[in-house]
This record gives sequence, structure tokens and C-alpha cells, in this order.
Amino acid sequence: MMNAGGYVKRIPAKTLPRTGAAAETAAKESDAVRFTLRTATDKRLMFVTNFGRCYRVDVSDVPDGTKARERGKLASALCGGFDKDENVVAMLPMPGEKAEGSILMMTRLGMAKRSLLSEYVVRSRKFPGISLKKGDEVIDVQIDPHAKEQSLLMITRRGMSINIDPELIGATGRTTAGVHVISLEAGDETIFARLLHGEGEIVLFTD
Repeated sequence: MMNAGGYVKRIPAKTLPRTGAAAETAAKESDAVRFTLRTATDKRLMFVTNFGRCYRVDVSDVPDGTKARERGKLASALCGGFDKDENVVAMLPMPGEKAEGSILMMTRLGMAKRSLLSEYVVRSRKFPGISLKKGDEVIDVQIDPHAKEQSLLMITRRGMSINIDPELIGATGRTTAGVHVISLEAGDETIFARLLHGEGEIVLFTD
């Protein structure tokens, strides 16, 4: 798991209820869990940053953090260092050679790119996952192995939104820029992008 402070640690699944309860009583805001992923020590993780870079990390390199007070290790350290203002926006399982499905990357300026997961099977520990325009950054990344059962919802800071079939976004190469999904007025930006499953409701909160 990774917390809001950027620390990553490994916790045995059987200890989660007990550890979670302990952490809840004394957690700081920076200790709030941001990403969780069920995996194994012989697997690999893929961290994706707002700069569109992907980092491959062995799960065995992630420190054990069974005790609530053990913070773990910064993702930036596990990845070999980040640039200024670079931060993790997604923690995913590293695709294997027989990976199926697609990976969707959505950006602040309303772009979306869908690529086959197999495009991300690379040997480098650090590699580009998308081509970004100047001033743009990745805000969310999701794997969509069953795209036909989902829709992509994007919402802007000024309340504009679009909900489309992700299959309409043609699959392109790993280092391409993708397509423009939602038009933005001057000063507006995409703040939410997520794959949705089936029916339901969306609750919006404003400042």
C-alpha cells in the first residue's frame, strides 16, 4: 500500500484488519491510504507519475510494514528518484508478457490515451508511458480489461463533464499523446477521470 505522504510498504493480507484498526486511531493526514494492491513478493509494481513516466519496482524491494508505526519507503526512493513536482498518480501491477486488455491514461488538459497492456512490457526500470503536451500532466491511470462494460467519465473544475465509451478511444502506441476527449474553456482543467461500471449515481462536492 501507498499513503498520501508517498510512503510504500508491504503488509500480509491476513494482518490488514488488525493493522488497519491500529492505524486508524493514530493516523495523520499524510498517513491516509492512497493506493492498495494485492500482489506477491515475486511480482512487480508499476508506478505512473503525473509526468507520464512509468517505473518498474520489484515487490520484494518494498519494505515490510506490518506494524502501523512502520511508514515504509518513499516511492521516489524505490523508483530511483523523481524530478521536482513529480508524484505518483497510479500504482499498478506490472504487466506480464501475456498481458491482455488496455491501459487508459487521462490528463489535466482533457486528453486520454488507450494502449495495449503489452506495450508496457519493457525491460527498463524507467520508461515513458505517454507523450504530454507542454503544461499538461497525467491525473489518473486505469486498466480496463473489460472496456465494453465500462464508460469513461471526465469532470472539469468548472463542472463540465463527458461520459463516453472508452472503446471510442482507439488504441495507440505507448509513447503517443492520445486524443482530445473534452474541450476546455480558458482557465478550466480536468480534475476527475475514472472508468465507471454499470449503473449508479455520482455525487459532486464543491468548495
